[in-house]
Amino acid sequence: MELAFVAPRLVSAPVGTVPSLPWRRVTKADSQIELGSATLATAATACALSAKANRRWLRKSRRHSVRVRRCAVEELRKMVHLGGTPAEKALAVNLDDKFYGSFAEIGAGQEVSRTFLQAGAAAGTVARSISAYDMKMSDVNYGQAKRYVTRERLEQMLNTEYDLVEKTLRKQRGDDACFFAFATTVAAKAYNSDRECEGWVGLTYQSKPGEERSTVILHIRMSQPTAQLQGEAIGVLGTNLIYLCKGLSDPYLITSFLLDGMALSDEPGGGGRIEVDYVDFKGPPFQSVDPRLLAFRLIQLRIANGVILQPDSNGNYKMAVPNNFLYKCPVIVERSRFKPVTFMHTEVLEATERKLRSEGGEDKPPLSVMNLQIDDLTVPVSWQETKVRLDRMKEIYAADTYRDGKLSMEEFTALVDGSLSQEETRSIFNELSMGGDSISVDALMNITNGDDSVLASDFIDRMELLQELNYPILLSNIKRTGTCYLRLV
Repeated sequence: MELAFVAPRLVSAPVGTVPSLPWRRVTKADSQIELGSATLATAATACALSAKANRRWLRKSRRHSVRVRRCAVEELRKMVHLGGTPAEKALAVNLDDKFYGSFAEIGAGQEVSRTFLQAGAAAGTVARSISAYDMKMSDVNYGQAKRYVTRERLEQMLNTEYDLVEKTLRKQRGDDACFFAFATTVAAKAYNSDRECEGWVGLTYQSKPGEERSTVILHIRMSQPTAQLQGEAIGVLGTNLIYLCKGLSDPYLITSFLLDGMALSDEPGGGGRIEVDYVDFKGPPFQSVDPRLLAFRLIQLRIANGVILQPDSNGNYKMAVPNNFLYKCPVIVERSRFKPVTFMHTEVLEATERKLRSEGGEDKPPLSVMNLQIDDLTVPVSWQETKVRLDRMKEIYAADTYRDGKLSMEEFTALVDGSLSQEETRSIFNELSMGGDSISVDALMNITNGDDSVLASDFIDRMELLQELNYPILLSNIKRTGTCYLRLV
């Protein structure tokens, strides 16, 4: 299968600018291309796959849970502070006195609550801010814990803080108030220590007055060289999480903009930034969330460099935290795009496992993992900066003259503005519309994971073929891979 990206012709331009240039068709088959800045009008992540016929047959035959939103652009356009500073987002939240709650942060400072307290109008949002650094003091507030930088501890913090706000302030604030609790428990860079820097970030909140609580939980890894830089990055991430959850109900959109305002990187070792390698959504707005598609978004948008998907007893795949999943296990990793999956893939794993067992010296049996590379479903980093994405959204949205969330052939032709020949325009239109009479604006913007998204559909097709083998899957970009054979002890 070959991908065809619509991309601009490149010319020299001042650093930081995005030239508005004619379109051209760029094909790639095997390796990721670096095309620099993209034109505002480019359909950066829309691609066509030459094997659509087989894929459509597979899609009809499968049953998977995808939460399709036909008008995601309309929802996203309301988020006017995306691409802005954390202070702007915090102030926007603070000005709504019906969204009220507490902040509990342990490790790497209290940068999220600091952002809200300094943004202005904090009395409209902040019920209290607390940081119980001492373990015994933390136990007094949240109960006993075996370990403190864990999901279990985070959930204790979220539940305790939310229940306290609800019990103390519901009568005063009234039934039309939406309460929330934000919490972090983080192992940041320590003095004279080379330990791994990681942590948990979460938000429990009401998305609507009177609604049952919803919870979003993230696991993060930090590669910044100092605790101060790590704290600042958590401040940005936490502010983004609160701002996004307050304004959006689509988990895929929330996930897509978690790192708004932070640098993205393919560099080994994390590139001196935060990675979110695990997300979990629970609550009334998130009834039909597919963890595989959330993982796809994390990798595709470089929010993480690697995500683990683990099968449960029913064969359904869910995200797992790498630290826990790989803890003290000898690991065999086979990497491929798996296009297609063959008997050879299982034979290689089985032969490697026999070799590892024959060498002895391991207390645990080796863990075999399929490393699914989706470099052919991603685009260069420069195309994924928030400002570029939003500017592209505005231009594509403007081309939708009927505001029906779709582009007709005439509207698409006007969007490319004559930069392609009539034959190329019609060819690309047919590919992006999957043979239909219109292109989904959401799919063109890469903000949907429905069946109208070529990228998401191709990913799910690969996943479902691979899932038949029932191996854990490491999802990653090809630039972020280790050796094919390794041991973790």
